[in-house]
Amino acid sequence: MNEVFIRIVPLPEHINAATIPDENGDYNVYLSSRISEGRRRRALLHELEHIGRGHFQGDASVAEKENELK
Repeated sequence: MNEVFIRIVPLPEHINAATIPDENGDYNVYLSSRISEGRRRRALLHELEHIGRGHFQGDASVAEKENELK
């Protein structure tokens, strides 16, 4: 539980990364294969920050969660 699995996959052009929690309490982080390694690192740090702040629990909107990281 609470493990983070990172996958590099072809995501749509406007999406750098996405995190999807699973039924085991683990986090699946998908990083775009279409972006540079530097952008992938930044995207990974961003997704890890969401996980660290508990953004996958609770009722806050995606916009509120993104604003919290700015």
